[in-house]
Amino acid sequence: MNNGMLKNYLRLAIRNMWKNKVVSTTNILGLTIGISCSLLLLLYVKYERSFDKSITDREKIYFQVFEQLGNNARVVGLSGEEDYQDLKNNYSGIADVVKIRNNSYSIMPQGNENRKVSVDSWFSSANFFEFFGFPLIEGDPTTVLNDPSAIVLTESTARKLFGNANAMGKTVTIRVSSFDKELVVKGIAQDVENTHIPFEAIIPWEMTDSRGRSIPHMWYQASLYTYIKLADGYPIDLIRQSRNAKIAEEDPEHADMYRFDYVPLTDMYLGTSHVQFMAFESGNINIVNTLLFIAITVLLVACINHVNLQTAKGSKRALEVGVRKVMGAHRKQLIYQFLGESVVVTTMAAALAVLVIDIVLPSFNQLSGKSFTTGSLIEVGLFPLLIIITLLTAFFSGVYPALVLSSFQPSRVLKISANANLKGTKARKVLIFFQFAISLFLIAVTAIAYQQTRYINSKELGFNKDQVLTFSISTKNLSGKLRAFQAELERNPGVLSTSASTDILGLGYTNNSGEFYPKSNPEQSIRTTLFGVDHDFLDTYQIEVIEGRNFDRTLSSDSMALIVNETFVSQLGGTNPLNEKVALFNAQNEGLPIIGVVKDFHFQKLHQEISPVAFRIAPWNIWNLSVLVDKERIAETLSFLETKWNEFEPEEAFTYSFVDQKFERFYESEMRLLKAITVFSIISIALTALGLFGMVTFVIERKTKEIGIRKVLGASVLQINSIIFREFLLLLIIAAVVASPLIIWAGQDWLSQFAYRIDFGIAPIFLAVLLTLVVISLTVGLQSIKAAQQDPVKSLRNE
Repeated sequence: MNNGMLKNYLRLAIRNMWKNKVVSTTNILGLTIGISCSLLLLLYVKYERSFDKSITDREKIYFQVFEQLGNNARVVGLSGEEDYQDLKNNYSGIADVVKIRNNSYSIMPQGNENRKVSVDSWFSSANFFEFFGFPLIEGDPTTVLNDPSAIVLTESTARKLFGNANAMGKTVTIRVSSFDKELVVKGIAQDVENTHIPFEAIIPWEMTDSRGRSIPHMWYQASLYTYIKLADGYPIDLIRQSRNAKIAEEDPEHADMYRFDYVPLTDMYLGTSHVQFMAFESGNINIVNTLLFIAITVLLVACINHVNLQTAKGSKRALEVGVRKVMGAHRKQLIYQFLGESVVVTTMAAALAVLVIDIVLPSFNQLSGKSFTTGSLIEVGLFPLLIIITLLTAFFSGVYPALVLSSFQPSRVLKISANANLKGTKARKVLIFFQFAISLFLIAVTAIAYQQTRYINSKELGFNKDQVLTFSISTKNLSGKLRAFQAELERNPGVLSTSASTDILGLGYTNNSGEFYPKSNPEQSIRTTLFGVDHDFLDTYQIEVIEGRNFDRTLSSDSMALIVNETFVSQLGGTNPLNEKVALFNAQNEGLPIIGVVKDFHFQKLHQEISPVAFRIAPWNIWNLSVLVDKERIAETLSFLETKWNEFEPEEAFTYSFVDQKFERFYESEMRLLKAITVFSIISIALTALGLFGMVTFVIERKTKEIGIRKVLGASVLQINSIIFREFLLLLIIAAVVASPLIIWAGQDWLSQFAYRIDFGIAPIFLAVLLTLVVISLTVGLQSIKAAQQDPVKSLRNE
């Protein structure tokens, strides 16, 4: 194909677009919407799937999890120091092991309180940078954490602390609970995005307090995170088998209740939503897959519109094809011409799509929870992906019309009416059917997601999450002054109650859990979540005691007593739990009496069934304060709380959060998914309506003479409208029948991740059919009514 031929095809394409302005505008608008939406969604999917790609040897790295089987089975991400030592010393197939644990600390340049910042810090064994391969701008990855008084800052953290000055060798003060620790900056790490370990500072595991004790060893000996790196060619199955065989050997009676497993590093971001006690950056594979499906769907609907409109106007171009074939044009040349027209239209749409993306990017960021910029999208691969989408769209939306239009026979098309329908009617109906089925599916799934979201937002949790605010009290100046601080707060009429505890409600987990053994049946065990609380916890959260009593501050014996929930009692068995004693963690330990039973409550997501819970008076590790505030005095009480905080803790800023806001964050991914499905369902329906508009226009053009004759014979506007409408109505009915099983399957599959969920019935399907019917009625009705109101004399004269 020479340049002259290409120029001729381009000239013909532009001339044809100009002659058919309505069709061309409809095509370009539909493809612009389809390309821009699909491109944004695909970039999001690509970004989510790019996590941890920068980690070297990532295919050899695995994360250890601990599976508890049987009743209340769960997978726990935490492991212990003994696991780390065992993996490090006893398996030839393991090339390296690293342990890490996170915390957030206030860090400042030595003696400079004005530059104090809160930093997401991680304790780690000395091989952190060598193990993961995170790049260091300054410092040796093999030795940078060997000194217990060292710290490695990311480039952005160093800039916050020291501005443009070089931070290497400088001393920072890290505020650890009740004391300050001086550390020397021994390394500067490059800021790494797209990693499930969102570190801003790395601190050696051997860091000590003022008495020489290792802080992480004291706090995290039984709750650290362990990774292993396999030797070349060594399968992870052998490590898994060896570790689980050791469990069976050491504790044969409970060997069927526990087992170790290993998660590939490549699955850490998107594949660990089921693992509890995780402190990593994580995504949602359901959202990623759903948005990928929607991206393909929206682009498919736009392509279907293009195909329908191109083949529908085929009869208009039949004469052109016939004349060109008589003049010697080959079918191959005609295919090139029509494909070229598709490329021109798609290229114009792609150019407009870039402009649309730039305009809607802030709204997309709000929808996705990301902070994309045009620059970051270019880094992710905006233009290569745009080129790929443009070429694929041009081909798939242009190849069928090209084959259909180029197949017209001159002997036929030169004889028949220009308004005759030559080819493609059945194919167009099939494509419209697919559009209807897609729209029905998206609308129905949106309705199901909306119903479930309303359910989880309105379900009674079994405790009061409103007007309860929480904040950390594990600071240097509050140590030893907690009761005095609480007493000051409780004097204010806006403070209804306060409670100090190890854990709070709203996080979805606690820092303590384990086996509880009834003294009446030591062979039985109840896997239980343990809350360390004070005497006012149940009152502050308004958790209902349904049997027995609450903790009593005047009874010293309550410090060694338990209050449990209904699920604990049901697994305990028997008829009177108040006569029972249970041992914590080991059946040989002294039994603690149960003094009360509370009504079951949801402190975890509704994805999980209510598990056994026990409360005990916390003997140590009181880290959090919960405050129940009078809803009529929230603003003034918050101001009072901040004033009192500054009196007792002048060195730390007062930061708090409400429990109901914490619970809302439980369902951020579900809310984003609902919003995304809703937005792109509307876009898909709009594209369907746009395609219908073009199709109805051509149907009416072909039926101009028929409409005129019917009007002359006395047909009403309604009767004429029904002629056009019934064809689309039949397609909708067929689409509803085909889509319904898919809707039911998809709805049940999505709801299966919730332990507590709705029964959606046929209402979402009915709603989807109704809304699609409205769209069809408006699109078809307005066009056909307009055609029916035309003067029949003009219609017949035009024929």
